[in-house]
Amino acid sequence: KDGPEAGLYRDLGWAYRQSGCWSGALGSWCRSLRLDWDNDLAREIDTLRYELGPHSKTWARRSFAGDDERTRIGGELRVPLQDERWSLGLSLEWARFEGPAAAAGGSVSDSIGIVAVSARRRFGRRHYAEAGTQLYVDREAGRSVAPWVAVRFESTEPYAYLTVQAYANRLLEDPAAAVALGGRRTGVQVEGWRDLGPCYWVSGSLAYEDLTLELPGSEPSDGFVSWRASVGRRIWKAPCSLSARLDYTGSRLLDDRALTGSVPLGERFDFVTGALVLERQIGTRWDAQIEAYAGADLNGPDLLGGIEASLRLRLLRGVRLRFIGGYGSQARYQDGDSGHLDVELELFR
Repeated sequence: KDGPEAGLYRDLGWAYRQSGCWSGALGSWCRSLRLDWDNDLAREIDTLRYELGPHSKTWARRSFAGDDERTRIGGELRVPLQDERWSLGLSLEWARFEGPAAAAGGSVSDSIGIVAVSARRRFGRRHYAEAGTQLYVDREAGRSVAPWVAVRFESTEPYAYLTVQAYANRLLEDPAAAVALGGRRTGVQVEGWRDLGPCYWVSGSLAYEDLTLELPGSEPSDGFVSWRASVGRRIWKAPCSLSARLDYTGSRLLDDRALTGSVPLGERFDFVTGALVLERQIGTRWDAQIEAYAGADLNGPDLLGGIEASLRLRLLRGVRLRFIGGYGSQARYQDGDSGHLDVELELFR
């Protein structure tokens, strides 16, 4: 091993990364690893290879929230073109949704196949524009296509990003019963993040959507606005890192609240939660993360809390397996607890 020389290559790689020269960063970091193994650097190399080259992800996801249940199985593939500024994406997914709906007089369920295609173009090394569409199998022609466009701007020193996305005719999946009742949503979403020095960050999102259902003889609709504001602090750094976060999440149904009589959709939510997130690298192949959160509903006596955990294994070069799970109380739409279990497999060159 040659620690000092490895450190020089590592620093050079970060300089390349910040300037947007990804191939230079990848080459320098790989030289550094050959001289002196570093878990953080190995993870950065995997992330960079995933962004640069062809990659795929497959997943199986199961979740519940109160009486709502969701199952999803699918996969996606992204391939760069000869002009590295361009890449194409394709995903296939089967999903099943089940939940109570007053409009149906009980619980309803629906299964759907989703095909998505997209094209992305990078501008410089840190900005991109993307457009695509989702195709819903076995749906009426007017409700089977859901186009979308997005742009992302990113900067360093300090790190920050801003993403703006507009979409039309997407599935209304929350609450789950809305899918079986022809639920759709059209809207725009803005999301951002900014580091405030080495220890603090702020992030947030804001969305407006038009929600609709397709019921016999009518198509009720409502406007819906939702937002999230967060501030966080990094307390410890790797190899065992700890951070704290405070979140405020809210939403409002607008217009005449026509949907609330058909599906369990709440009119107003305001939640404040605090979270602690612990991340730990275990050897050279494992990454673990655990998050505990607790909070309150500002509009009522409900308290909420829970735990989220993930475990990622680097099986081989270019192969990652990840397990994600969570369980806690949820105060949206229905009484009861919520939970999920996801398994993901990533392949990249």
